[in-house]
Amino acid sequence: MSLNPSPGRRRWRIARRVLLGVLVLAVLATIALGVWYRSNGQQWLDRTVRERIDDVVERACVEGYTFTIGRLETDARNGDLIVTGARLSFDSTLMDSLKFGKLDYLFAAQADRIALRGLSFWRLLLYREFKADAIELVSPDLRYIMGGARLDMADPFRRIDGGGGVRIGLLAVDTLLVRRAACTVEDLGDRLPRLDLAGLEVTATQLRLAVGKHQQHVWVSTEEAMFDLDSLGTTLPDGAHLHCGRITMDRRSRTGNIHDLRLEPAPHDLDTSATDRVRRTVLALHVNNIAFNGMDVDRLITHQALSMRTLLVDSAQLDASLDKTLPDIPPQPRALPPAALLALRFAVEVDTLAVREVNIHYHERDATTGRWGQLPFTHMQARFAHVSNSVDPRATPVPLTGNFSGVLFDSSAFSGTYDAELSGSQRFTFTAQVRELPCLQLDQATRPLLRMVVEDGQLHLLDLRMVGDERRAKGTVAMRMSDLRVRVEPGTPANERHSMFGALLETMLAEEYGGGLDMDRRKSYQVDRDTERGVFSYIWHVLREGIARNLLPEAMGRVKGMIRMDKAKLRATRTERRARKRTLK
Repeated sequence: MSLNPSPGRRRWRIARRVLLGVLVLAVLATIALGVWYRSNGQQWLDRTVRERIDDVVERACVEGYTFTIGRLETDARNGDLIVTGARLSFDSTLMDSLKFGKLDYLFAAQADRIALRGLSFWRLLLYREFKADAIELVSPDLRYIMGGARLDMADPFRRIDGGGGVRIGLLAVDTLLVRRAACTVEDLGDRLPRLDLAGLEVTATQLRLAVGKHQQHVWVSTEEAMFDLDSLGTTLPDGAHLHCGRITMDRRSRTGNIHDLRLEPAPHDLDTSATDRVRRTVLALHVNNIAFNGMDVDRLITHQALSMRTLLVDSAQLDASLDKTLPDIPPQPRALPPAALLALRFAVEVDTLAVREVNIHYHERDATTGRWGQLPFTHMQARFAHVSNSVDPRATPVPLTGNFSGVLFDSSAFSGTYDAELSGSQRFTFTAQVRELPCLQLDQATRPLLRMVVEDGQLHLLDLRMVGDERRAKGTVAMRMSDLRVRVEPGTPANERHSMFGALLETMLAEEYGGGLDMDRRKSYQVDRDTERGVFSYIWHVLREGIARNLLPEAMGRVKGMIRMDKAKLRATRTERRARKRTLK
């Protein structure tokens, strides 16, 4: 029997000793690592996380940005990270780069507290994937300045990449809480000079933010999300101020509300002592509630696209005034609704737009009389289908269709329809009917604006039918009226009476010539559009032309009858004179 072990057994013993040594070293290394981590690990983790945060922010920003943290606390065992006093700011010299188009936007932010719970530090450090159980932002304050370009949510991720091929692709949070957030947006392109949001509260679950492979798109998805905003305010390009009260949105139910929306005219438009005011329609609007249903919240966030099933404007008051004593503004072309909708810089897709219980009061001041007349529309209801500017040139255009109804002068029912093509053409059709309007109600407009007093009469029907585009319109106007009686307002200067044929009008409607005016006819018309007219001025121009065409035959018939009667009276007078002369002889 040999005392020397075989070569195989010797190799096994050597391998066993090596493995045992490695195991001992691993145990010793683990113990040493534990001792080191207990004394130095937390500091190392804090330092590494801070360096990684600084690295990410530096990649996302351009030169001139500064990022500071007041205090950073980490707990690797529980995966907690708490940042207090975080602040991202930019140097004021970057404003010139923004104005000259070298930058598309500037962004500044600060927060009292940012708390992350259940964060996987190793996944963040090694794989650059951001996954956490919860994130809480307390009093974040954001400032966003645009140079005129549209916000691209993928741009910060492309900046983080820096062209090095390292891609931030995923942010996943089980629960996101935002408390008392504020935001200011300034647009140097003057589309929306300033937007202020205050008191934003957000609760979202299962939030996922993913970046496309080539970082051209960003997708946001949530299981549940609720938004609650105390107020929103903005100054529009014309100086008017828009303010909204509470705004709520629920992602799961896809519903939301905007309460107490107010549009206030620019202070300059209300300053009657200002000498540089010009003639323009001044609007004041108050809406009690705007409710939306079936809204795509994710698409609103990621693509700035307003997509919803139903938008309801409930209980609103609109006051519009036009002072024609002021100098006119330089001529400028006005787009009709189809072209204005397609020209919007953001996508709009609303299946149904409904309006309920809206009152509109239009006031106009005449340049000659210096007085205000009014035209009230009350209890208006309207419904429009397919309000969209997302046009597919390959598909058959889906027209924008709508109908409306209400009360005119608080006494007469009116209704109508509107249909327009959304294929790039501005072609549209419009119909409107007014029924059983006491003509005395018209006096509140005709007396101050035309010095014409309406004394009696009944408009049984006014029916307008119009087919038009941006160049011209044609159609018919039907009128059925009985016993219309008008006269020139007492005290009207003689030169104005003659210039408006007031004396002729009063004489024409005298009892001896037939009294009140009656008519029942439909006349055709064709008019060219003034490109400076908006849709309402366009329709008003067409309506005046149609009414004139209906009144003219009646007026001419009455004038001819007057002439015949006057001739008959003159012949009778002459015959009577001759008879007297013969009698005297």
